[in-house]
Amino acid sequence: MVSGDSVFLSVEIHPNVNLMSLTQGSTKIYKQRPGKMFLNNNILQNEEEIKSSEGTKQKINAFIHKNSLLLQLPEPTTCFRDADFTQRQLFTLQDITSSVIILDWFTCGRMSRGERWDFFKYDSGIDLVLGDKLIFRDVVLLKSDNQNNILKKRLEPYECYATLVLYGPKIMPLINFIIEEFNNIVIGKINKMPELVWSASILGEKQNIINGVVVKIAGITTELVRNFLVKVALKDLEDIIGENLFERAL
Repeated sequence: MVSGDSVFLSVEIHPNVNLMSLTQGSTKIYKQRPGKMFLNNNILQNEEEIKSSEGTKQKINAFIHKNSLLLQLPEPTTCFRDADFTQRQLFTLQDITSSVIILDWFTCGRMSRGERWDFFKYDSGIDLVLGDKLIFRDVVLLKSDNQNNILKKRLEPYECYATLVLYGPKIMPLINFIIEEFNNIVIGKINKMPELVWSASILGEKQNIINGVVVKIAGITTELVRNFLVKVALKDLEDIIGENLFERAL
């Protein structure tokens, strides 16, 4: 996606349908560039009429009907140096029989070019609605200060971060497995930062009733995060998406 792009995607999953939404590769966000207004196929030359690009934007709205499941599993977003990216995703569940898996993850940049947290802004938000009630909202906002590299200092040594949301009856075995795995973690004294860290928080409409889970992951490489997703956080989905399909896709 280049500077100035504005993408809107609307998805509707009809009753009793399982849909897996993927990308062909990582979502690459190119650097922010000054924009120029066009009028009658001519570029306006007046400097006062030349406007800066508003960055790159993406909006996704999805509605999941009864007894349906949406698996939103894109490749990670990679923001190039000076990129400005804003994304909003709205997932609406018709009722308690609707299910969803939402993966939103991003890398530090083009590591092969020596870019690490050199983008201008990354702003990504997720809203999960059940009926007409907002049950989960998450926003990640990272913005460069252009001077002290505070963003880089706070995020290193990790180069990939992920948010994974799982909700609904069709994936309750996986939700319960993740919660059990997280509860089994023993926290002890460490001498250095682990290569991969993760946490899990329960989503529930009522106290002591589990309807979903939110998983946060950070890894020193994208492959470490990918392996954790495939082997732990999204394991045993063969009955829904087919054998080996997910490993080839992600």
